[in-house]
Amino acid sequence: MPAAAESKDVYLRIDRYLQDGDILNAMALFESLEEDFERGVRASHQAAIDREIPAFLSSFMAKSGGTYLHNHLIAAGALDLVHQVNSQVDTERAYLIPSRLKLFLKGGASGHSHMRAGPWNTQVMHDCGVKRFWVHARDPRQAALSSYWHGQGQGQGSDETVVRQRLVAEEQNKEARARLTGGAEDLFDMPMDVQVREQFTWRNSWIEEWVAYLPILRFDVLLTTHEEMVADAGAFEERVLRFFDAPSHMRGVFGDILPHDRFRKGSTDEWRHTVLPETQDWMTAQISPEIAKTLGWRL
Repeated sequence: MPAAAESKDVYLRIDRYLQDGDILNAMALFESLEEDFERGVRASHQAAIDREIPAFLSSFMAKSGGTYLHNHLIAAGALDLVHQVNSQVDTERAYLIPSRLKLFLKGGASGHSHMRAGPWNTQVMHDCGVKRFWVHARDPRQAALSSYWHGQGQGQGSDETVVRQRLVAEEQNKEARARLTGGAEDLFDMPMDVQVREQFTWRNSWIEEWVAYLPILRFDVLLTTHEEMVADAGAFEERVLRFFDAPSHMRGVFGDILPHDRFRKGSTDEWRHTVLPETQDWMTAQISPEIAKTLGWRL
């Protein structure tokens, strides 16, 4: 079997394990792909640690600008350290790997994750001695619409090579979804409002879960939003760097949009004049007024 096909088969097996809730077997299979992972990243990881770059442990709501944030932390010298096993077709189904998290917490690292709170991740973070964690969200109504545009191939960045790679990856994910669901109609082929409602349900439950877990977490949590990032980038950056006690040389880290950042031009409340009025009302009725008030989302 060709290497590419074999790799696709392995990730499909991981997805099936995760779909069945078998985190341990999914994790064992994932770690077997890079058995000497720590040795492979040792030099670059130590270089980032020597520059006093902290461990930017975080979870970004999908379509909240997480690619931009992660890319800029990497550009500033942090190591892109994969610390989880996740589904290729449902990136919120992501679970921290204890050995990788311990390595991550030494500092000098960033990881692009959409993980939920949940019993597994919170227990692993407690067991590994996490001190600081960053949750970055976006109004789920706009995040849902952004997910729709993403599925239409928009907001993939301006680097043509990267865009082509991402479009190929999207096709591979679509193929994997078909294999996992037995060929059921793909969400990204459905009408806009059907997609937006489905995507909204995931995004809204994601932030609800993190907020619900806040009272039992035994570490400090920074809550930020896409809206504040866009409204005042300087103040946003200051909050993040101060929370992580980052060195002064990281100032300006969240600067101009890079060619491989996933940003699409549009307003932060584009959903209000794009989806059907009944979809707007349906989404708004689902959002917790307390969460909306805390995060500054207008209902």
